[in-house]
Amino acid sequence: MTSIILSAREVVGLRNGTISVLRRPATVTNGFGVPKMIDGFWVARATDGANACVRVRCPFSSVGDVLTGKETWGDADIYYISHTNDCPGVIAYKADLSAIQFNADKPRAVPSFNVAQYSWDRMKWRSPATMPAWASRISIEVTGLRVERLDNATAHELRLEGITESDVKDPWFGDFDLFALANERWDSRFGKKFPASSNPLTWRAEVKVAHG
Repeated sequence: MTSIILSAREVVGLRNGTISVLRRPATVTNGFGVPKMIDGFWVARATDGANACVRVRCPFSSVGDVLTGKETWGDADIYYISHTNDCPGVIAYKADLSAIQFNADKPRAVPSFNVAQYSWDRMKWRSPATMPAWASRISIEVTGLRVERLDNATAHELRLEGITESDVKDPWFGDFDLFALANERWDSRFGKKFPASSNPLTWRAEVKVAHG
């Protein structure tokens, strides 16, 4: 199963139903155009008129696929049960400071797993890229997928990405502030290579939670 790295905000939003659209940068090879779906593959054609094309990798794979969500995590055995050299039995999740015990008969949430009790400041958090598939608590199904420029998003679509009026500092500016906040969040994550000011191409995926 293909995996996708999720931010803390995306994990929380997907699980509580406030996010149904995800967006990622689309890398385009010099000399080739916008990727299009052709015969089940994402393909970019040469822009010089030559009959050449290249396959393009989409982080969301394709419509209908289910992706394993990976997030910032930690081994919480040391806080809950006697630590062993085996695979950790209790996995903590930084997004909402919760934990799941996997070495039980059936994976279950750890009751009363809270900051005061388990000294979260001592937790060694690990990169989402290192999360094993079995430790994932969320999977998402891709229900729609397209390529578009970042500034093509409407205010309605930004709300589907989890950006709402309650997030902006001054509601008097309305939709204008939604776009400013969206660009700010984009730059904080992807701005080094794909700054919002360059209006980069993006993969826009409509998703629903398949598990979690």
